[in-house]
Amino acid sequence: MHLAVIQDIPTPHNNVLLAAAAADKDTQLTLWYCTPHAAKYDFKADLANAIQPARFYSPRLPDLKFLLWCLCQPRDVRFLIVGWMNINTRLLMLLFWLLRRPYNVWFDLPQDDTPRSLPKKLLRNFFYGVLKTSRAHVFCVGHMTVEAFKAREFSPDRLTNLPIFVDITEDKATFGNAIPGMRKKYGATDAHLLLSTGSRLVHDKGYDVFVAALALLSPEERTRIKAVLIGKGPEEEALKAQAEEADLGDLLTFEGWMEFEDFKALIAASDLFIHPARFDAFGGTIFAHTLGTPVIGSVGAGAALDRVQHGVNGWLYEADSPEAMVAHIRHAFAHQDSLAAMSLAARATAEAWSPEHGVKIIKDESI
Repeated sequence: MHLAVIQDIPTPHNNVLLAAAAADKDTQLTLWYCTPHAAKYDFKADLANAIQPARFYSPRLPDLKFLLWCLCQPRDVRFLIVGWMNINTRLLMLLFWLLRRPYNVWFDLPQDDTPRSLPKKLLRNFFYGVLKTSRAHVFCVGHMTVEAFKAREFSPDRLTNLPIFVDITEDKATFGNAIPGMRKKYGATDAHLLLSTGSRLVHDKGYDVFVAALALLSPEERTRIKAVLIGKGPEEEALKAQAEEADLGDLLTFEGWMEFEDFKALIAASDLFIHPARFDAFGGTIFAHTLGTPVIGSVGAGAALDRVQHGVNGWLYEADSPEAMVAHIRHAFAHQDSLAAMSLAARATAEAWSPEHGVKIIKDESI
């Protein structure tokens, strides 16, 4: 398989999948980007060329050289277009539609509810129409995205779940030496239940629900549970005020952004990872499972909805319900002897969704 991947910017999580594709003996890979890095992401590594030398197309103007390269490729080259934010990816889709050339796209959950001007709405709907009437297969990040395209009346046989992939070579044992110190840092003895969570502190992520759930714990329960919330964002001060009002100072620790390796060590040291999002296209559940940490996740969190088997590798609950969340925290505390088996199940889930499995999905389903 010769796979030509076209995406605006390189990202660490996409590189995990692309590295597995490059290592696959039956796959030839060509990578195109419109920019080597994006200013809004603080990625210090040269992600564009980390796997192999990449090619680049124009970020703003029609790039005839790029478009001609794509159009001149033999029919056995499979194209995977990641998103459609760039003028050249839109033009390419339009040309493939006109020429009836097969191609593939990979989409995150569409933000159709985002306010847009009328011209932008019309343009967006036009390209949905182009995609729907193209000879195109749609890879979707999670079942939530699959359902979103079904709601737009895309045929289910043209939709395949291709989620975000993470490096699964690290597990809980990788951070074994760091775990005792991490638990000690946050005051968690072996008798404590240590909870961790974190991302950008915005309303959709649901961290106010997490704080509200902790506030429901009794004084006795609070002495046996420790929690850490990692992140920064516009909700930070409101969350701290909410925690102070609930007198959670001894239970909940707020941390700003930490190095990703430290965040992974914290997750590995935790008894549970909390994924409380009202809405999250995918999210941190995949990292927790990789590190063998069971998850309490809302059905609004895409990765939790995809990966959590209720009562096996974690628990699911309805978003926006602190009462449901705290019930699962209490259950886990009362049945701590079951968490070791849940940890193994979480790790097994991660191994089932290896990057190599993602490459197999592309090989089997792409056109």
